[in-house]
Amino acid sequence: MQKNKVSLDTQTQAFEWYSKVICNDLQDDEDVQLEQWLDKSEENRKAYQHAQYMWADLGQLDLTDYSAPVEESTFGSLKQKLPLLRDLRVFYATATCVLLFLVIVSTELVSQFRGVSSEIYFTEVAELKEINLADGTIITLGAQTKIEVVINDYNRKVHLHAGEAYFDVQSAPDRPFYVLSDGIRVQVAGTEFVVSKRKKAIKVSVSEGEVVVAQTSTLKNDDVGSYVFLQQGEAVSANRKYLAKIESIDENNIGAWRFGELVYVDTSLDEIIDDLKRYYDKPIRILDEKAKKLFLSLVHESDDIDDLLSLLESTLPINIEQTNQGSVLISYKKSKKVSTVDNPPTSF
Repeated sequence: MQKNKVSLDTQTQAFEWYSKVICNDLQDDEDVQLEQWLDKSEENRKAYQHAQYMWADLGQLDLTDYSAPVEESTFGSLKQKLPLLRDLRVFYATATCVLLFLVIVSTELVSQFRGVSSEIYFTEVAELKEINLADGTIITLGAQTKIEVVINDYNRKVHLHAGEAYFDVQSAPDRPFYVLSDGIRVQVAGTEFVVSKRKKAIKVSVSEGEVVVAQTSTLKNDDVGSYVFLQQGEAVSANRKYLAKIESIDENNIGAWRFGELVYVDTSLDEIIDDLKRYYDKPIRILDEKAKKLFLSLVHESDDIDDLLSLLESTLPINIEQTNQGSVLISYKKSKKVSTVDNPPTSF
């Protein structure tokens, strides 16, 4: 098994364990068995964590926590209502658990009858990883990236949950290839491109071929709204609410992080620091809005973030200090003049 790869069987086991936990349905020594299962492998722990993430994404109330204070009702004695409230809580908790169990079972059945292959891949801080899919597609994961690959007889889909990835897609006209992330869908045939998930938007950059970038509804990725076509050397940023103008970029800079280079062109310090966090094992925080809005361009090696931070401090009107706990704090320095958004400085 490849490092950091979670199999469908392991993920299904994780769902089953987690459904027992949220339903308060662990029998006898099953709590001990769960601990043993989690301790058995890193794959098991990651699968269980993914089940927790998926449950959180459903936006459900925590039906297992009834410790929150309740104000006295003005329509009668709270004591008289407690038996009914307990019955309702049990009913809704049980119904939720049954629903989750049905989702698990139906997912497994659909996988068996439709030939679905589902795998989860991820990377740690400063780690890169190349994934070779069965159809010949190659996906390179950037630092601190997480994706879920779902392939069936009709299409190929990659859900980008965090970070960024470079895609070299093998052409298969009868099975379209999609990348989905935060309400944005990228559809391709055979091409090379990067999809990056940032704070406020998804950015798609094309180094070869052509892709379609579309907004989708919040509920269904098949319901397409506004869309644009991107060709080689073009990029666009988008989220559910806006689709920015297409920009021309140097295709040689697309995915430069695969070769150990971080390239920023007219980029805000806020975006740069957000990206550096995926390569640095210490917390970095910008303390004020003015510093976040400073812009610059630079190219630097990804394996020496300390030197890059020193370069930023010598280039921009900022102070950088490290706390005793190891955190890096960035603040605006008022004494030095620097160009801002209208005239960003460059180090090229």
